[in-house]
Amino acid sequence: MDIIEYAKTVADNVAKAMESADLSVLATSEKTGIARTTLNRRLENPGISPFTVLELAQISSATGVPLDVLTKASERSALAGKGVE
Repeated sequence: MDIIEYAKTVADNVAKAMESADLSVLATSEKTGIARTTLNRRLENPGISPFTVLELAQISSATGVPLDVLTKASERSALAGKGVE
C-alpha cells in the first residue's frame, strides 16, 4: 500500500469513527478544536492533505475509537468488532 492509499484508508477510518459516534463534521470540529474546513479537507482530499498525528489523537478522544484503530492499514479488519462497522 502506498502512502496515498494509506492516507485514504485513515480518512475512511476517521469518517466511520465519526459516524459510529454520531458526530457530524461540525460536531467533531467543535469537540476537537480542528477547524471545520480543515476537517473537511482532510476527509475529502487525504492524498493531498492527510491527517496529522495530533488531529488523529483529538479525533480518537472525541469519538472513543482508539488511535491505533484509526491508523490501521486494513480498514475492514481494523474496525471490525470495535463498534465501528
